[in-house]
Amino acid sequence: MLKKLVLLLIGFIFLLSGKAAAVENDILDLGHIEGYLMKVDRAENSEAKILIKTYGGNSYEFGVSPDAVFTIDDIPVMLEDFRVGMEIFSEIQNGEIVCMESYSTAVPGYISPASRVVTGVVKDFDEQQVLLQLTDGQEGIYYFSPATIIMKEGSNASLDILYEGDRVKLYFDEAGSHEVSQLKIEGDSILVRELYRGQLSGVDTVGKTIALQNVQVFRNGKWQEIQPLLQIPYIYELSLSVSGQKVPQHQLRYYQGNTVYLVTRELLGIQVAEKMAVKTYYEVAFTDEIDEINWFSRELETKNRVNLAFNSGTIVIKNGRLQDEYSLGSGDDAYIVADIWGSSRMANIVYVFNQDVNNSSVGEYGIYAGRLDQILQDRIRLDDCFVLDNNEWDSSSEEKELFYGSDTSIYDLEEGRFIDCREFYAGDYAVDGGSRWARYKDLEDYYAYVYANGNYIVSMNLQKEDIDSLGQQRASTGIFDSIENDFLVGWVASARDSCDWSSYKEQWLPRYDDLKLSLENAMIIKNNRVIMPEDLKTEDRFYMIRDDYSALIVIVK
Repeated sequence: MLKKLVLLLIGFIFLLSGKAAAVENDILDLGHIEGYLMKVDRAENSEAKILIKTYGGNSYEFGVSPDAVFTIDDIPVMLEDFRVGMEIFSEIQNGEIVCMESYSTAVPGYISPASRVVTGVVKDFDEQQVLLQLTDGQEGIYYFSPATIIMKEGSNASLDILYEGDRVKLYFDEAGSHEVSQLKIEGDSILVRELYRGQLSGVDTVGKTIALQNVQVFRNGKWQEIQPLLQIPYIYELSLSVSGQKVPQHQLRYYQGNTVYLVTRELLGIQVAEKMAVKTYYEVAFTDEIDEINWFSRELETKNRVNLAFNSGTIVIKNGRLQDEYSLGSGDDAYIVADIWGSSRMANIVYVFNQDVNNSSVGEYGIYAGRLDQILQDRIRLDDCFVLDNNEWDSSSEEKELFYGSDTSIYDLEEGRFIDCREFYAGDYAVDGGSRWARYKDLEDYYAYVYANGNYIVSMNLQKEDIDSLGQQRASTGIFDSIENDFLVGWVASARDSCDWSSYKEQWLPRYDDLKLSLENAMIIKNNRVIMPEDLKTEDRFYMIRDDYSALIVIVK
């Protein structure tokens, strides 16, 4: 009974940490495990136990079936003949090892395709490689090929939906290879639920809860009072820093009475504390653009020539995700909170507002607007074409040729329905205004908003209304707070924590109120696929092009 309770406790800890449960389930489903033999426990009057460490760095303990078969170099042996450190392959049934084999010398062996697995968190990536923080604390570099498969939520995806901080699982077809055959995005980066400021009034080390009083939440670009007292559970991984220096979690109780900044995330439907910084001196807060970063001295300088130190204890929020300090870059528009003493400043919070069409340098997605001048069976030509560049419409390209196919989503806003490629090609969407046929049929020009991957159209919305409102449109970001189908005006939404791009100041500026939106004529993209307004969820983060109240293009981030 005691052994069962211990196993249940271990399983519960894995579930909370989110690190090993998914891998263990896969191993039990596959029915086999391979890696290194770490320990053989042959206590008297009890079942033998074997501890195995996978190539990915996770360790698992299994019982041994009484009928288990053991071989070394294909020769039958006893369990006692195995040595710690040997590379082994074991078959598992009902949680017990039924077969285990190894070799007395290093033998380049065949493995089943995609049977070697590495799990970790993305620290950096480009089109050719990815740097992972592995589960054992080490770092590893792995390489992509044109044949590498990218998966998310059971569907094929592209590398450009990946973010720094995402948890991924890499599969390999060869035992010693660093070339990835499949990358599966297991979970998003740590999505920030809330950012709080308050006075630490209590720490329950048994119940694992933190109590804050005089609590404020960072909402719509400013601190807002919410409630006098708030209790939040924390997990054993809570990151704690004081003046930028990381301190052990067990010292948390010594900072009662101090003002703290606390980031939370959602875990199994519960809000839990993830990272905390303690204010020790005087607070200074401002919004500015990061101009330069000195990685050697770990200092940044803002556009207004303010110099601040930062380190791994600094709370960095970017793309709505909790990131490490290496995600910061020159040109980032940020809200910064720092401890100041004398002439020294240590950044406790760097909250980055920047957002773009693409998540990283890997993406090649673009947004276009123009008049449909010519439609062929596989391509269109836009006249008077505008392209979205650095959050603003640029008319430097008068014409643009773009390709479409059966995967392209085409929506006719005039008729309120999707049309297929054949109907688009055969329709009167491109008009020669000087022709007798156009005058006879009283045809009008059609205009298009286009979302394209390189030169291939993912989606386009067609309308007769001229796009002369481009000059008053603007790029906005935020988080959907509510989404509803109003029986009078259709689909509407409210968004919080929004920012608008300022062409005059050339930077992102936070809005200090909620953003009200109509989604009726919006092209909505999620995971590079077109979705309908009813498929949106509250807490979805977005990049948007809007004309005042009307959302035109919404990209869920």
